[in-house]
Amino acid sequence: MGTLVILTAAVLGGLACAKQTLYQSWIFLVNLVFSVYLAVFLSPLIRDLLLPSLNPGRETGAYLLPSIMLALFLVLIIVLYKVTDAVITIDFDDYPIPAPVNKIGAMAFAAVSGAVLAAFLLSCVSQMPLAQSIPVDRVSLADSGRRVLSSMVHTVNGLSMQSTSKEAVNILENLTAYQPPSGIPVYKKEKNEDVSLPEAIAEKIVKKERPEKIDGKAVDPSGSTPAGVSVPRGKRIEKIDGKAVETP
Repeated sequence: MGTLVILTAAVLGGLACAKQTLYQSWIFLVNLVFSVYLAVFLSPLIRDLLLPSLNPGRETGAYLLPSIMLALFLVLIIVLYKVTDAVITIDFDDYPIPAPVNKIGAMAFAAVSGAVLAAFLLSCVSQMPLAQSIPVDRVSLADSGRRVLSSMVHTVNGLSMQSTSKEAVNILENLTAYQPPSGIPVYKKEKNEDVSLPEAIAEKIVKKERPEKIDGKAVDPSGSTPAGVSVPRGKRIEKIDGKAVETP
């Protein structure tokens, strides 16, 4: 479902900007990408700085991070457009582009812009508790948005000749972590947590009851090791008809 939303936004974005020039669509895409990039990675820092002073309740705390992401994105894209208008004073009419290239390029840049914007909005909405009322799978929406944003981040980092840090990867992964009304994020469990408590206890008992063979003698693991005797690793013994038999 999330992929369909992103593709639809890309098509609509391309059609809406069919009459725009390539330069206009390119400037919009650059401003949009940098606004989303900074909003994603600065929002956790701003949230941590604001939490002590805001002290939000458990119900409203879950909305804090996605709200900061949206607000920061809007501020950044407005500021970047102001800066762009002030810095770029070139009249692009003096640098004409062939009409087919101009139209196709404008639509392509606009389509990418629509996909990035839709992915960002999906990531913000899917983190909110209200996402549970959406009649589709919230996880699929969040995963679709995260994949597009991850591709965008890797592309930006690649063009700027820098790698994506582990902290950046963790921030992108947490975009799919649902924030319930209690304000506690739900993360995926590790595989070793699937083992039940009785199974873990039984495994420890079996390991404890296995005797070891030390220099040809059976020694109870609960007993002490004879003086001067080394304990070889990886050897076990079993009793068969009252006799100790070494097993690998």
